[in-house]
Amino acid sequence: MIRRRGFLDEDKVNDGIILAEAALFDVKVLVTSDHHLLDLEGANLGLAFADSALPPVAPIHPKNFSRVFRARRR
Repeated sequence: MIRRRGFLDEDKVNDGIILAEAALFDVKVLVTSDHHLLDLEGANLGLAFADSALPPVAPIHPKNFSRVFRARRR
């Protein structure tokens, strides 16, 4: 669905599968350094998941994730 909408290049099949599997397992945050996933627009990605009746997955860079995690621990 993500590739079909043009959010990912057609040759990024594995990236699409990773997002789909994460959604199917109800993973809320996908920690990744893959810029193809990190460059996806949050609103567009959320709409694509909603249209497919899947829970949204938010790709986040490991550095950003660790900052959020550290901030919540304080």
